[in-house]
Amino acid sequence: MTRDKAYLIGTHKYSSKSGIPAEIIGVEFIKPEGDLNVRLCYHIQWADMVEDWIPISDNSNYKIVSFDDILQGNIL
Repeated sequence: MTRDKAYLIGTHKYSSKSGIPAEIIGVEFIKPEGDLNVRLCYHIQWADMVEDWIPISDNSNYKIVSFDDILQGNIL
């Protein structure tokens, strides 16, 4: 069995830190303030330790890659 960490990369020009890989550190249900809907989100963390939550359903604005993909330059 081979294991590799998963990374999320924002691909839209207005994505937070677009083009910079963030490690997926979990999956959580998030209910934004003032919103009635709960969303299933990736919990991500960039190398500078900044964290964010990205809705899994918003799959047109990000790409999931492996660490090996990052090393090979296959991120966008």
